[in-house]
Amino acid sequence: MNRRTFSRFSKATQLGPLLLALMLFLPKARADEPVLAILLTGWDCEIYNLPEVERITLDGGDRLVVVTGDGSDSYATESIMKIWFFPDHHSVEDSEETAALTTAIHLFQNRPNPFSPETQISFDLPQEGAMELRIYNPAGRLVRTLVSGERPAGRHSFNWDGLDDAERGAASGVYFYSLRAPGIGESRRMILLP
Repeated sequence: MNRRTFSRFSKATQLGPLLLALMLFLPKARADEPVLAILLTGWDCEIYNLPEVERITLDGGDRLVVVTGDGSDSYATESIMKIWFFPDHHSVEDSEETAALTTAIHLFQNRPNPFSPETQISFDLPQEGAMELRIYNPAGRLVRTLVSGERPAGRHSFNWDGLDDAERGAASGVYFYSLRAPGIGESRRMILLP
């Protein structure tokens, strides 16, 4: 699904920073393709390439559902602050330019979530360096190390196939993925379905 998430906007956010975020989080999108942006409480924003959206509906009047060829996402209407349609935007296509614009480590929500049997985890690194991306169960036990070592600055994505380090299938349930780099750590929750 060609959807991107970005968060941690200040309440003083204006249209300019939102357009900058569109440029950063929709790499390789064509400049003539329109986008849909949904601003949520907590200043998270979900971005979709509009040509890939098959339909937008209200489910029971209390949930907005966005359906694409890769699945659907649902948002409680009370969590939606604003919806924008941008007829066109420009993006950064060069990975070196993207790395130069990335100023902070950021771990994105895995896609899809919940998932079965595979999900993608993406993150931004502001500079080259050592990092680890690991999966833990709710008891805090290490399930799988997806990557550990030096990585260049920029956007990175790795898939988790639901297997542990011994190549056994993990049980369905809640898991946590954690990104660690020198002096920085960020974690998020995901759900593995049967």
